[in-house]
Amino acid sequence: SKSIAAIAGVMTILSYIATAVISAKVGIEYLNKIIPFHEVVFSFPLLGQITVDTIIPETIILLLVFALLVINGLKDSAKVALGIFIFHIFTLTVFVVLGLWFYLSGHSYISENLNKTHELILSFGGFGNMLYLAFSACLLGVSGFESSANFVEEQKKGVFRKTLRNMLLGVAIFNPLIALAVINAMPYEAITVSRDFLLADAAMSIAGNWFMIWVVIDAFLVLAGAVLTSFVGVSGLVHRMSLDDCLPTWLALDNKHGSFPRIIIGFFLLCSSILIVTKGELMSLAGVYTIAFLSVMTLFA
Repeated sequence: SKSIAAIAGVMTILSYIATAVISAKVGIEYLNKIIPFHEVVFSFPLLGQITVDTIIPETIILLLVFALLVINGLKDSAKVALGIFIFHIFTLTVFVVLGLWFYLSGHSYISENLNKTHELILSFGGFGNMLYLAFSACLLGVSGFESSANFVEEQKKGVFRKTLRNMLLGVAIFNPLIALAVINAMPYEAITVSRDFLLADAAMSIAGNWFMIWVVIDAFLVLAGAVLTSFVGVSGLVHRMSLDDCLPTWLALDNKHGSFPRIIIGFFLLCSSILIVTKGELMSLAGVYTIAFLSVMTLFA
């Protein structure tokens, strides 16, 4: 029904907002692993030196760049997405291969980490609770699946089913192997400390500084791709909802490039305001994303 479809649309818009903001901020933070530029020091005669964190302005600039690109019609360039995808798959393959080489070279923390299992079961309130929380966290490994629904109208018959199958195959192959490579390469204490930049730190353990830089660049590109997907996806979704009278029809006005500047500018302002209001503390937004994403996937079923 139209009501259920509207609820799915609203949940997807929330998911896109959270995806864009979190991806942009985390992408900038990842880049700071190799180019530390997020702090600017100002000197004043009476006040002395004042350090200003520029992570939020940098994130807003990244969001603005993609907003302008999509307004100018970058959504039609599948080559950008394909290039990021190929580089990412190559990086993940190298990560798994080097992780195996690390293990075969006689380096392993797996036994040490497995010994933590009993301690973790107690801290999580039993095996059932730990398994439930782990399963819930693993569900986020399929985030992005909801985006493909908004390209249905531009796909030939039967292609949508193939996109879901191909994404599922990628997740089923790479996610467990990467998890094993990380658990093998780092002790549990290091994993908990590195949770925000886990793959970069795991890459450092596996192959050294050069591979860490490689993984950071890949992470930034993939997260930037997620921002691009959010702008393109929300543009198509809001346009469709406008035509269906779920949202004001003036949003559907397009330009000569075939994009919808009012939707894109509105989405950019929403994302920027959320970033400013939360002061970059995005845990609450991550909770919103989790509920929105799982609601969308439930409506898929």
